[in-house]
Amino acid sequence: YALSPEAAKVSNIAYLAAELERVGQAATSVEVWRLVEQRQSRPAARLESQVHLAQLEMNLGRRADALKDFEAAIGLWSTMDGCQEANCAELKSRMRKFIVEWNRVEKKDPPAELFATYEAYLKTFPQEFDMRLWAAQVATQLKAYDRSMSLYDEAIRGLAAAIQPGRANGSALAEGKAMLEAATLGAVETAELSQKPEHLDRGYGLYLEHSPERKKVVEVRYQKAHLLYEKGDYNAAAVALRDVAMSNEAGSPEVKVQAAELALDSLVLVKNDTLIETWAREFADRLPGKRDEFLKLARTSVFNQVATGTDKSTDKSTGTAQEDLAQAWVVLARFPVSEATPAEQATYWKNRLVLAEKMGKFADAREAAEALYQAPQASDADRQYALSRKAWLAELVLDFDGALTATEKMPAAAFDKQDQRWLKLALYADLAAKDSKPFLEKYLKDSSDAESRRVIAARLVRESGSPLKELEKQKSVLLGDAELYARLVLEVFAQTQNFDLLRQAVKQAGVEKSVSGRVIGRELVLNEFQTIQGKLSASQLNAETQKKLASSIKSRMSLLEQLEKLATRAVQLQDWTAQLVTLDRLARESERFYQEILALPVPAGLSGEDEQQYLALLSQQASPHQVRAQDVGRKVAEFWANETAIPQLKASLAAEHGPLRKVLAQELALVQATAPDAKKSDLQSLLALSETRTEASPDRPTRELLEAARRSVRENPMHRQAVSRLLELERQAGREVMATYLETRLSTLGEVKQ
Repeated sequence: YALSPEAAKVSNIAYLAAELERVGQAATSVEVWRLVEQRQSRPAARLESQVHLAQLEMNLGRRADALKDFEAAIGLWSTMDGCQEANCAELKSRMRKFIVEWNRVEKKDPPAELFATYEAYLKTFPQEFDMRLWAAQVATQLKAYDRSMSLYDEAIRGLAAAIQPGRANGSALAEGKAMLEAATLGAVETAELSQKPEHLDRGYGLYLEHSPERKKVVEVRYQKAHLLYEKGDYNAAAVALRDVAMSNEAGSPEVKVQAAELALDSLVLVKNDTLIETWAREFADRLPGKRDEFLKLARTSVFNQVATGTDKSTDKSTGTAQEDLAQAWVVLARFPVSEATPAEQATYWKNRLVLAEKMGKFADAREAAEALYQAPQASDADRQYALSRKAWLAELVLDFDGALTATEKMPAAAFDKQDQRWLKLALYADLAAKDSKPFLEKYLKDSSDAESRRVIAARLVRESGSPLKELEKQKSVLLGDAELYARLVLEVFAQTQNFDLLRQAVKQAGVEKSVSGRVIGRELVLNEFQTIQGKLSASQLNAETQKKLASSIKSRMSLLEQLEKLATRAVQLQDWTAQLVTLDRLARESERFYQEILALPVPAGLSGEDEQQYLALLSQQASPHQVRAQDVGRKVAEFWANETAIPQLKASLAAEHGPLRKVLAQELALVQATAPDAKKSDLQSLLALSETRTEASPDRPTRELLEAARRSVRENPMHRQAVSRLLELERQAGREVMATYLETRLSTLGEVKQ
């Protein structure tokens, strides 16, 4: 500088600085460039020095000095309102190179100062879109995601505008497109690193709008749709994901499958099974690799739609029960049974069974129940359910044989209580005209309901071909109710005339004091009465010799004593019939004995005085019998004076039927034989009544009429009028079991819909 002419001083040392820099003498070059910078007065010249210094300081590792010089250079450029010198382009290139080279050296772990340098450069040269792209990349590495997304946005929009037709061509166009593709991918990468919803939406949007190559458009559209899903906007997410899955654009098949699956998942969350069915079939056609899975979802959605319709039909507030069921029926008809798995087929038949029952389509319900029962992969629970419905549906159409068969096949676990199972089977057997005894006997074994067990045991006795044997078999059960047991004893006695049965019965606790027990007592009294009566009728006093007379008198008195004791028992029973018959006979026989004693001839050879003594003795012996006859006779008269007695006899007779009615008629005959003339006509009328029915028997319906009524019920099992009509005819036909069943069924039906 000192040796150079005045006019060349600065230019010479500037040349020296550049040469030192060229040959690698960086430290010396820095000293010379400092001298140059100090001696320059023009801003453009000082700018050149600052640019060289910044790079040299950086090369020497003096980053702080380098940044200071670079900032000074940028500042000079700004104060110059743009550099207009010949070497300005080169200086700008050097400044750009400074940043780019620094970025290259510290690419893996860029410092914050590098990003600040980018920011300073871009503030001065805003149209450098590639520099914005690289600045955005550095910002991403520094996790400055907000600024990075802004830089990407600016770079992408600038690059997109730069490669518009007419603005670039050839290599410039290709380079611009490549840079733009990198920028859009960078925006996506930064957004995904950030995970901020606003960044993700912005990054995906930039790629979809500006990517020239669109190689990842399917993946990005999926991610953008996934944002909607994560925000909970499932309806919008479903539509966007379906668009991805059905897209014709090239992209990952796996991503399209994921989009399809997530679209269906979104519909599940909004419970739109109708669209699930439609879309799943569309996806099955478009994505064959997952065809089976999507078709399975479509089939499942049918079941869900049916279940929804069925559930809605039970909501009384909607008022559209039948419409909902009808719609569910239409939906179920779309189910492709032939392509379904065995397990799905079982589910189909179960749904069809439930729907058919609710809609009153009983023929379809029976078909579905049978199909469900036969389904290869039906669960045990489903088979059990199918059998229960088969039984009920068979019962509806009066097919009690079918109901019995289905119920017998049901496992024990199908019933809460086994005794109820046996009762149901017994009912079906009765209605099917089959032997119900085996089921009733099992009920007695399993049931703990004492009262019900007695009812069943009584039925078994009454229906048995060997009632005496059956009564003994069920005795332990029946004795829990002394009245019931005594009543059954009477009924069996009426058939067998076995008085030993009566004698054994009254020995059982409680029987003798029961209502029917007193009737048993009466029967025993009357039986003994007839025996004594026969003996009395045949008894005559024999006066051939004193010995024979004494013997015959003693025998007669013994018989009268037996009759009197029997009458006493009758009084203790407080039974009107037994008392009347025994007391009447006692009065008559006592009077007869008195008269016969008085009529005995006087023994031959007695003196007059002896004869009078003999007659006085006879009178003394006979008078107690006369007194007894008179006393008992007055008691008998009191019985006949009872105005309620005969009406009570009539009521008792009318209430009985069968063999027991004949027993009462026999008792009535005994009473009628003792009756005074004023009562004989009434008793004769009762005897006549005992030989006829207590009420007129209605005309039995014809077989054709009965069958027509049954057919009407089979065709419309829930029709109240049809069931009522059949009930009326079954009563007329005397089918009590069927009538009782129909009464119960009628009580479960609602009013008939007109």
